[in-house]
Amino acid sequence: ISAVTGAFLVLFPLTHIRVLLFFFFIGVYSIPSWWFIAFAIARDLFLQGLGGGDVAYMAHIGGYIFGASIPITLLWLHAIPREPFDLFSIGRQAKRRRDFKALTHKTSPWRADLPSQSRVGAASGKSKRAAPDDAITTARAEVSSLIATGEIARATDKYIALLDKDADATMNRDAQLVIANHLATESRHTEAVAAYDRFIARFPTDRETPRLKLMIALFSARYLNDPIRASRLLEELRTAHLDESAQSLADQLREEIA
Repeated sequence: ISAVTGAFLVLFPLTHIRVLLFFFFIGVYSIPSWWFIAFAIARDLFLQGLGGGDVAYMAHIGGYIFGASIPITLLWLHAIPREPFDLFSIGRQAKRRRDFKALTHKTSPWRADLPSQSRVGAASGKSKRAAPDDAITTARAEVSSLIATGEIARATDKYIALLDKDADATMNRDAQLVIANHLATESRHTEAVAAYDRFIARFPTDRETPRLKLMIALFSARYLNDPIRASRLLEELRTAHLDESAQSLADQLREEIA
């Protein structure tokens, strides 16, 4: 029973069970199953520490470990299909989130040093496009103003609305990064890729361009079902100067889409 419990914890860690309670609050409640498993393991560890039960509690603990190790090994070897919510996949997803946060952290100018208005003006440069109409000019000004006051979510929504009026709308360097990174952290992958694409098109030689191409490759491979584009971008990045964490992520993505 302990071995089956350990295997269940690995394969279905997010399962909830319905429990009928008669103490304090009477009713049926949905409770994470791992709470009960964790309680059982903690109880066996505690009682074993007290020295009671001869080998019974140690047998339970050994059963949990054995039962958990078998499915973990089978998942690692791909002997059984992985599911999005098994313990092995949850661990991989957590690592991916850490990699993603590290990547966006290094490309984010809005963590604690939002660009000043003077910096915004200097970074924007002169536009070679035809002068936009008053509505577009007003919308761009609103986006810049919201970013300057730290209202990133509203600025992002205003920018997305601006794209309906001007499909090629690109803000100045820092503002475009602010918007693209916010979209990325909100898991709005399609819109984030579009914002990164506009940044790269306008600032192709910027120091952040290789890292942003890696972000696009990440989203294309894992979320947008576009491994072809991801592969092309990763090939371009073979000669780019990436730091250790970014290079590790690029290598991992190449393995995933190989």
